Amino acid sequence: MEKKIKAIVQEAIDLTMSSREIYLTMADLVEHPETKETLRYLAKNESGHKRFLQKILDEAVCPLEVPLEDTHVSEFLKCSHITRKMSPKEALVLAIKREETLHKFYKYLESMQPPGEIRNLLKEMALIKLEHKEKLEYIYDDVAFPEVW
Repeated sequence: MEKKIKAIVQEAIDLTMSSREIYLTMADLVEHPETKETLRYLAKNESGHKRFLQKILDEAVCPLEVPLEDTHVSEFLKCSHITRKMSPKEALVLAIKREETLHKFYKYLESMQPPGEIRNLLKEMALIKLEHKEKLEYIYDDVAFPEVW
């Protein structure tokens, strides 16, 4: 695998681990048990994505999947600050916004690359972040209302 591709994959691993640490920090700060559980779940999910990216780095593979559709739910959500009293809804919004930002970052990098392995890798990373965002939005739509919690 080219040095350039390795650097991009390593950056993706670093971003993934950063997301994991943010989710764990949020889980330590909040008091609401279900919010803690959701944030720990997200951190565990990021660890799985690190393993996926590490496999790409170690085995020099870049699988592509069927693209997802952006539902744009996050565009209507407002972020709060991380606090001990953060509600599940607020924690989900922060996580959705983080995944959305990373998705846009990878899409931007992808758009700057000519067709080939690097562009395919960036496309895959953007799809992973879009998948995370989509899953979080699904959770948000299903359970992030006070009467459920």
